[in-house]
Amino acid sequence: MMGWDRSLVFLQYGKRFLLHREILQNYFGQQESMVFNPISYEESIVMVKRLMDNPTDYKNIMARYMTCIIVKIAYG
Repeated sequence: MMGWDRSLVFLQYGKRFLLHREILQNYFGQQESMVFNPISYEESIVMVKRLMDNPTDYKNIMARYMTCIIVKIAYG
């Protein structure tokens, strides 16, 4: 998203870290993330149906679930 050398995870605590954290909190804070609940709910229904049809494919179904949510949040 921001490059390996500028990612919040790899930054040392300081001004740059605080700036990146503030930017992320503007979109993914506790209240702001409520906007994404319908996406999570919709994909949860798909995930449960897939798990009921094929419970042994748990790993791939969960990977698809998480990927779909991330892509829908990032790209609409």
